[in-house]
Amino acid sequence: MKPSFSINSNYLFKRFFGKNFEAGIELCLQIIKDSLQLSFQPEFALMIVSPWKMKRLNRQFLNRKGVTDVISICYNENEAGFSPAIGEIFLCPKHIFKQAKQFGCTPWFLLTRNLIHGLLHLFEFDHEQSLAFESVTMFFQDEIHETVLKLWNR
Repeated sequence: MKPSFSINSNYLFKRFFGKNFEAGIELCLQIIKDSLQLSFQPEFALMIVSPWKMKRLNRQFLNRKGVTDVISICYNENEAGFSPAIGEIFLCPKHIFKQAKQFGCTPWFLLTRNLIHGLLHLFEFDHEQSLAFESVTMFFQDEIHETVLKLWNR
């Protein structure tokens, strides 16, 4: 069964992720599911937003000032373990491109990393809970990202 996701702009995703972006997103999901041994399929919307919109979302949902690279909103969080991921992921490519220059890496590298980061949040990985959660989340994120970069054929 294929994951269910919607995208706000196919043109923008093709521009930022390449022509095989839907297959790449499915690849990210499959690697996450395999790594975590999950059986359910996520349902989410993937949104490309402007810095202005991201700034508003950051204030509205996280009560933080300024622009950020990725925000995930999970609509079915629970405390009893993993549940089917339902939510939205917002990416701000302009901010990610700016960060790529600052960090000396490619925008592609950061876009894929932030997509994975957002997906992990939908799977209830919250690096802000504690240092232990942060360590686990970043470990999975780095492992999954490395695999995705090797396999995603843009």
